[in-house]
Amino acid sequence: MRFLRYISLSLAVVLLGACSDWLDVNEDPSNPTNVDPKLVLPAAEASLAITLGGEIHNMAGYFCQYWTQSPSATQYQSYDTYDVNTSVMERYFNELYSGALNDFKNVEMKAKESGNEKQQFVAGVLSVYTYQVMLDLFDKAPYSEALDPSNLSPNWDSGEDVYKALITKIDELLQMDLTKGTFTSGDLFLSQDMDNWRKFAKTLQLKMMLRVSYASGLDYSTKIKALVTDDDLLTQSVSLSLFEDNTNKRNPWYDVNVSRLGTGTRSVNHIASTTILDYMMNNNDDRYMDLFSEAKNGGYHGNYPGAAKQGVKQFLKDGVMKDGNKDDFSFVKYPYDRPCYLFILPEIHFMKAEAYLRFFNDPTTAKSCYDDGVTASFAMHNTSVGTLLDMGSVYYFDTAATLEAQLEMLMTQKWISLAHYNNFEGWCELRRTKYPNYSSYDAKDPMYVSGQIALPYENNINASGSDKFPRRVFFPDSEYSRNINMPDQINDLTVKVWWDQRTQVVNP
Repeated sequence: MRFLRYISLSLAVVLLGACSDWLDVNEDPSNPTNVDPKLVLPAAEASLAITLGGEIHNMAGYFCQYWTQSPSATQYQSYDTYDVNTSVMERYFNELYSGALNDFKNVEMKAKESGNEKQQFVAGVLSVYTYQVMLDLFDKAPYSEALDPSNLSPNWDSGEDVYKALITKIDELLQMDLTKGTFTSGDLFLSQDMDNWRKFAKTLQLKMMLRVSYASGLDYSTKIKALVTDDDLLTQSVSLSLFEDNTNKRNPWYDVNVSRLGTGTRSVNHIASTTILDYMMNNNDDRYMDLFSEAKNGGYHGNYPGAAKQGVKQFLKDGVMKDGNKDDFSFVKYPYDRPCYLFILPEIHFMKAEAYLRFFNDPTTAKSCYDDGVTASFAMHNTSVGTLLDMGSVYYFDTAATLEAQLEMLMTQKWISLAHYNNFEGWCELRRTKYPNYSSYDAKDPMYVSGQIALPYENNINASGSDKFPRRVFFPDSEYSRNINMPDQINDLTVKVWWDQRTQVVNP
């Protein structure tokens, strides 16, 4: 956690050009009391973005089968084979809770005291975003008793209760007067643009209400329809950018996996997963060339999820299955200045498409939003969609198809669009919608269908039944030694978060 805090604070200072101001502060910046909110807010923003874009992003990339462990290394075999222990996310829980959330609360309080509703709004909505990340990881979180220095054992509230409270909090924030207060610096995400922050809040609320839309006992359909009809949503991606090719200033995933553990130009642990690479190549989808490199020995080849630990390193070439080495596989392409994204534009189009499908029964408008999402995704990869959206083409959205067929097409494209940009969101949507389809087979099996989420070649989830995929992470192990009100630890990774209630589709 100290490393993450150092990076986030240092990055905030560098990006704001406020080094001298920061060094004049005679208080611990990780526990600010009188620090100027314009300095605390960017540190909190950096904390959130770097945590989400670092190890959470890395783990989710394996769970989404965007990438898989290279057979020439072993660093992430536990992710690749679902052999995750109870301590895996504790550093990142600590950073989100004691770092980002604590700082956002401090800014909210200071801004409220001074009547600065602009800063209060931004800190408030970002605290909602951060809590949602925690809930989608752990299912529960300290909320009603959280961040109280006099209470070292806060209760962990149910995910459903906190979700409902957060959605209500956005409603309350949107009642604020966003012209009140001074906010001329200290925002790394949207550069103090309050119109975009209002849109951010509404887009976040739409995302959260779609997230829980398959959960029993909740009905946000009226609010979803109102948000989509009003269309006061983001029309751009939102990210922490301005990374540079210097120590501790690169993208956090790149910094760890390329600069520290890799060759300096690529990761030695991450290669393409056959799940996504083969699907894209089979469909003449050129985005794969921006996601993965050509193998040193020629061509684009991935390995099977969970195969490296078993020593399986096979690929198909010229119609023949061959044993390969590291030079036969496509490594992950990842630039040092890749922004850490909170939202990407394609997913916003896809959210609207889902809303039109499920809540308006309007496949025609859904198709328009879907087409916009796919086109925007190709643009992010510096290529063109070409004819892939035309009638008869593989990505054509058929307005006469069944709702499930339309949802499968939509969510599969959303899954692809989030690859390498926001892997965590990809994993959340995979769990929520069960699309792409989950397969009953590993990717090496002749019955496996390209593009489905494959059973890892080695799978260490010991749950009974067909559900052999990670649905969340364990509660942070370190919390049990300092919080007497922790919930009981879960038995395995198939214990679902509360909103994960849609029936899993397991297809041959």
